[in-house]
Amino acid sequence: MTLPSLKYKVVVSDSSPLIHLSRIGRLYLLREFFKEILIPQAVYHEVVVDGEGRPGSRKVKESPWIRVMEIRDKRLRNMKLVLCSVMF
Repeated sequence: MTLPSLKYKVVVSDSSPLIHLSRIGRLYLLREFFKEILIPQAVYHEVVVDGEGRPGSRKVKESPWIRVMEIRDKRLRNMKLVLCSVMF
């Protein structure tokens, strides 16, 4: 099975794809599909601050294509974001 060669511009991710892809050394795959990954402040805190020393922490902090965003709409703050549904 070959994956589509489309490269989407931007995607919003939760912590799970960041942590799990980092754990297997494949965080770069997100960069293969997306020019930029946006993560809410809460995701950054979970992965980088609370997860210091764990898979993904350093790479998420140092990756210029992963950008922290502020969620202004209070209704969206509690939404569970799923990267897979955006990709396919």
